[in-house]
Amino acid sequence: MSTTARRRPLTLALSFVGCLAALLAAGTFAPAQAGEPFQTDARVRPGDVLVQDASGRWVPARRAAAAPAPGAAVAAPASLVGSSLSAREFAATRGLTYTDNGTFAVLEDGSLRIHLYSNSTQGLVASRSMTFKEPVTRRGQDLVIPAPVVRLLDREASAERARSQARKDHLEAKTLELRTRSIDPPTPPRRIEVKPVTPRPIVSRAPRVEPRARPAARGLAGWVPPTSAPHREWKWIVLHHSDDLSGNAAKYDRIHREDRGWEHGLGYHFVIGNGSLSGDGEVEIGPRWKQQLHGAHAKTPDNRFNDHGIGICMVGNFDVSGGRPTPAQMDSLVKLVRWLLDTYHLSPDVVRGHCDCCATKCPGENFPWAEFRARLR
Repeated sequence: MSTTARRRPLTLALSFVGCLAALLAAGTFAPAQAGEPFQTDARVRPGDVLVQDASGRWVPARRAAAAPAPGAAVAAPASLVGSSLSAREFAATRGLTYTDNGTFAVLEDGSLRIHLYSNSTQGLVASRSMTFKEPVTRRGQDLVIPAPVVRLLDREASAERARSQARKDHLEAKTLELRTRSIDPPTPPRRIEVKPVTPRPIVSRAPRVEPRARPAARGLAGWVPPTSAPHREWKWIVLHHSDDLSGNAAKYDRIHREDRGWEHGLGYHFVIGNGSLSGDGEVEIGPRWKQQLHGAHAKTPDNRFNDHGIGICMVGNFDVSGGRPTPAQMDSLVKLVRWLLDTYHLSPDVVRGHCDCCATKCPGENFPWAEFRARLR
């Protein structure tokens, strides 16, 4: 065999490789998810994440006319897996809105919120603190998310959405159980043989006055929000004292509505009376709970304790000497908090004082935290 004949197969192979490289450089096709080919009208650069536009073609997210709708097809080419992303690209390719506040950025949708801080390894995913192996850095008007952090955020976001759906399913099941619980038919009365007794002299006594029944005993089913109310995801329970000696839900509703100008009035979801203007231990349900509205009781920069925190106010001043919740108030508080934890699938760790959220002493230095947490177990 001649030298020319031996070199011919090698020459053909090199020509084929050259043609393939030219096609890739022209952007006529690129590897997609699972290695499938697809058409694109723009040249792919390292670091790009591809999205499918209205015509069905795949283009880099930086050139897409708009962010993809939730559920839209998104592809990360095999050659680009592991690349860092800008925070705007991360939000656009995952159906999240993006807000840059200078020192930090917020990426969120209806069920998830992510906080990323400039030049920091700290972040929040659904209000849970996280420490990244590499920092998120500021580049101009955007943040750059390193590849390991991108993968971590994707995993945490998926897990948080699963937890949110589980909590929602649990609440719906609990609500259905309470509303459909069957009532046993009454037991027919037994026939009792009455034996004659010797009459006794009647002694005149003062009539016995029964104490006012505590409506807290009627709780549980009465605390379930109406089925017409929208679903809200609750993550915290925040305890307050009213910082006065007498009051009830109507009094604080008037103050919040008229003096502070709040549209929805009473900022708490529940008020527990001390026997002054309502029953001792009486649990009053506020309009915000019945309508499943956000609270107005623990203001913070990101407003998370108002947006996702259930506010419970006990009437009384627990800062003054001898100021403590009454035994009936503590019984009702423990019963209400236990029901909320069970119904909304929450841990006792999410129960906070107002002082844990803001610069205040509320619910007062005399509030018996040790007794309360021991009774929750």
